[in-house]
Amino acid sequence: LRYILANGIAFKAISEGNSYPEGSILVNIAWSVKKMTRFTEAIEADEIQQIDYTIKDSENFSQNPGNWGYASFQKRNGSYESLKESTQKCIACHNLAKDSDYKFTSYQKLQ
Repeated sequence: LRYILANGIAFKAISEGNSYPEGSILVNIAWSVKKMTRFTEAIEADEIQQIDYTIKDSENFSQNPGNWGYASFQKRNGSYESLKESTQKCIACHNLAKDSDYKFTSYQKLQ
């Protein structure tokens, strides 16, 4: 289960259907899941397993596709460790989403 947080710059762009501008920041929080105690047919977030940060910054990340910078922290043995190969590993996956500004996330409008 992932929660995706966006700063104001990123939220405005994605909610209007635009590409992410300079200064966009997204944080992905990945949770393990468990069955709900009172409604066991459903699941709920349990513990945070990974936190990923992406920031669009052409000055600091001009060498990365789309000018995105990446950081990833995974829970291992009860504490969070930086994923040492995170930038190259992130770029390899996000290259699959080149047509959507290297992001997999789309805005889900509630009707």
